[in-house]
Amino acid sequence: ITNEHVGILLKDILATAGVDLSTVNQITCTSQDGFSKAYSKADLEDPEKLFLTFAMDGENLSYENQDCFFIVAKNESFKQNWTKFLKEIEIS
Repeated sequence: ITNEHVGILLKDILATAGVDLSTVNQITCTSQDGFSKAYSKADLEDPEKLFLTFAMDGENLSYENQDCFFIVAKNESFKQNWTKFLKEIEIS
């Protein structure tokens, strides 16, 4: 199944928040149910890799329809590696 996502590159969000991307070694994204996925600096720098999505298949994601924000790793074929119901992003 292919889904169409609308979002913002995670590195752009972090840069806007004032994070010095040159100092980032890894980011860990954690969902509300405790699932976490770590991404490397190379993943973050890939211009087509990590997106914070806010819409899927033409519909805005919302907590009510159980589709809150995702971190979508576009180049990964396994949706299990996406972080759904994003709760936290840890930068190290």
